[in-house]
Amino acid sequence: MISKIHHHHVGMHATRISEDLQREIWGFAQAVIDEENQGCADNRMNYWKSRLTLSVEHAKAKGMDASEIAHQCVLTLCRSRGSKALPNESLSRIESYLQTQGVPAKLKDSATGSIQSGLR
Repeated sequence: MISKIHHHHVGMHATRISEDLQREIWGFAQAVIDEENQGCADNRMNYWKSRLTLSVEHAKAKGMDASEIAHQCVLTLCRSRGSKALPNESLSRIESYLQTQGVPAKLKDSATGSIQSGLR
């Protein structure tokens, strides 16, 4: 029996890591917003923090640099998802947590106070 040779596209793994990061940052952002509105239990916040931390560590271990991780976070949070814009306090908390993980995220535009839509 001849086994099949599986060919993987070069960018396939990077795309999967980016998707994982985007899912985790969005879940964390929702937990931050819910916590600010007293609608989030501590265990839910801890869950999303640990998921985001693991996702960031995995991305770094696979060669994604911190600036690309930050870029993925900004891409995720500036997308319209049918909800109102993230409050400045939420953006500050998310940015702060990412920075403790070694991700140089700059989510707020200093001129407008809203999430950055343009990226470096």
